[in-house]
Amino acid sequence: MATFRMYMKIRFLLPLEKLKWVMRLVELYEPYMLFKGIFDDNNAEELRRITRERFH
Repeated sequence: MATFRMYMKIRFLLPLEKLKWVMRLVELYEPYMLFKGIFDDNNAEELRRITRERFH
């Protein structure tokens, strides 16, 4: 029975623990990996243009 328990632990429990760890990482990084936002730098570009015009 001890050998069977060891086999079950190695065969199923350890991979399951790794899978849980990977799924936790996926949950943690989901907002960054699946982010669908768009960054707009129009205001920064306008500020650069105005600064160039005033100081050149």
